[in-house]
Amino acid sequence: MRRYATSVDLRRALEARLRQQADETGTDLSRLRRIAVFDRVASRLSTAEDRTATKPDLDAALELVRSFRAQTSTTETEH
Repeated sequence: MRRYATSVDLRRALEARLRQQADETGTDLSRLRRIAVFDRVASRLSTAEDRTATKPDLDAALELVRSFRAQTSTTETEH
């Protein structure tokens, strides 16, 4: 796993990677950002030593699930 000197460096690298993926696949950049956040929250929740999560973690995960459901429902009805 690569280590970054600062959180800003990590953010820049992640943003560059997401932009490249968006360009290559045609996927909306904001959707890729949401997926990255969701994956990170899920990872933090699944690796917590005491298997408890803070309320902000759970709220963030729930909000992401809701936004994915709403977006999926809208996309399916458009096609």
